Amino acid sequence: MEVIELSVPSSPTQNVHQPSVMALGFFDGVHLGHKQLLRQARASARQKGLAFKVMTFDRHPSQIITPHKAIRRYLTPLPEKLEAFEAEGADAAYVIRFDQAFADIAPDQFIELFIYGLNCKQAVAGFDFSFGKGGTGNTDTLREASKGRYDLTIVPKLAFQMNKISSSKIRELLISGSVRHIPEYIGDFYQVNCTVLASQKYGKGNQFILMLRYASYFLPQEGMYRVRISQENTSIEGWCTVEKGSGVLRVNGCGNHTCSLGQLASLQWIEQIREETVGLKGAYL
Repeated sequence: MEVIELSVPSSPTQNVHQPSVMALGFFDGVHLGHKQLLRQARASARQKGLAFKVMTFDRHPSQIITPHKAIRRYLTPLPEKLEAFEAEGADAAYVIRFDQAFADIAPDQFIELFIYGLNCKQAVAGFDFSFGKGGTGNTDTLREASKGRYDLTIVPKLAFQMNKISSSKIRELLISGSVRHIPEYIGDFYQVNCTVLASQKYGKGNQFILMLRYASYFLPQEGMYRVRISQENTSIEGWCTVEKGSGVLRVNGCGNHTCSLGQLASLQWIEQIREETVGLKGAYL
C-alpha cells in the first residue's frame, strides 16, 4: 500500500492521482463502525474498477483545535492504523498533516484540495464526519458540493445496545477499566503490541517484561487485568498490573509457555481483576 503525505499549502492536481473511491476519517481504533465504512468503500471501488484509498490525519484534530483537552494517546497509533488499512485492501492512504494551516482552511477549500483535487470519484464518510475551519463542513456540505463532480456515500451510525460504536466510547471503557466490553465495539479484545524484553520464572509460570511498541498507546486505567500474550503459535494467559506513565509492562503468565525474546507480541486485555476475584489482596503482585 502506498502512503502519501500531504499538507497545506499544497495544490494536488487530478492528473497525478489515480481515480479512486476514498474513505474519509480519523479511524482511531479501527472499530466495527470504521470497518463497515472501509468495506463499503472497498466494495464500491472494486465494482467501479477504481483504486480504493483512505484519507486520515497524522494526529488527532483536538491537538490543534482544543489543545487544553487534546487526545494525545491513541487506540491505534498511526503506523498500526496504516497496517489496518492495508489489511482491509486499501491501495493507498493519504496522511494529512493536521496543523493550524490545515485547521484554518474553509470547507470549500478542503473539498477542492482534498476531494476533487485528489481525483476522488466517490467519497465515503460517516454520518458525523466534519471538516474545515471550526468543523463547519459536514455531510450536507459534501453532498451539496458533490453534484456532477463526485459520488457520495454516507455510512449511517452503527450502535450496540443503543450506544454508538465510536472511539470515544472505547476510550470511556478503558478509562473505567471495563475492557471486557470492548469486543462489542471492535470485534475482539483491545490489543497493544509490545517487544518481549525478558522472561523469568515466577511461581508456577513465567514473568514477561514487555516494552510497548509505541509510547502513545491509550492504556486501561491503573489496576490489575487478566491478559493474553500472543506470539506466532504461542498464546499465554496471565495477569498484568497497569502503572501510570510506564512504557514497560510486567505480565505474569500461567503455565510453562514462553515467548521469543526481542520479538513482537500482541497483548490483549480480557477483563479487570477485582479483589474479590483474586481472593487475597496482593496475591498476584
